[in-house]
Amino acid sequence: MKEVLVIFLITLIHGNDGGIYVEGPSEPVAEGTEVTLQCMSTDPGTDLSQVHLRQLWGKDHWYVVDEGRHGVGYIRLLGNQMNFTMESAWTGTYACVSNNDISPDNSSQPLTLGLQFLLTPNILRRGSPDRALSDPSGESGVTVREGEDVVMDCHSNSSGTPEYYWSRRDDDWIVPSSTLYLRKMQAAEEGQYTCMAQLPGDSLSRSHKVYISVRPGTFRRLQEECRRSPRWF
Repeated sequence: MKEVLVIFLITLIHGNDGGIYVEGPSEPVAEGTEVTLQCMSTDPGTDLSQVHLRQLWGKDHWYVVDEGRHGVGYIRLLGNQMNFTMESAWTGTYACVSNNDISPDNSSQPLTLGLQFLLTPNILRRGSPDRALSDPSGESGVTVREGEDVVMDCHSNSSGTPEYYWSRRDDDWIVPSSTLYLRKMQAAEEGQYTCMAQLPGDSLSRSHKVYISVRPGTFRRLQEECRRSPRWF
């Protein structure tokens, strides 16, 4: 009878009618998000008590996803359903298989679970040569001469395609671009500029601040020196 049941389950897994599949997120999931994976069937009358989730391990083996792998109490394993809090350890490929057959050839279509991530952006100042601005975890700094052009590119590694926005502290303008162009910098434009990278849907964002200092140009520097030390001829 058990052999008949196994053949029946395999037929369900591969057949067009009553097909078994993994129900879960189809897009990468943000870290900390509660996730549920579950074996389901297109036939509401299918008995799923002998079908369980497996996570792909290596090239040709499946193993049970259980409490022992990620720490007791961290997840619950409920037969053909599991709930957990997303982190990098849970990324991978999952499928539903019968209890008595661990071969990937006799499993449902796999579901790949990815982690949504967005790293703190890097800022590169164009020039000769281009120069990366360091310390993305805090605030970088760059000094330019008055009247000089400044072009900065912002880039972040992520699981998707980020949108980029530039802003300046105490100003209300926002530039929706990964590149910021500042033409003929003036002393009044000195200040803190921020590049924010954001994944679509406002799900995740990271920023990098840079402070731009403006040195006086040659003519204004001579004027200031004359005011400080006037000479009479």
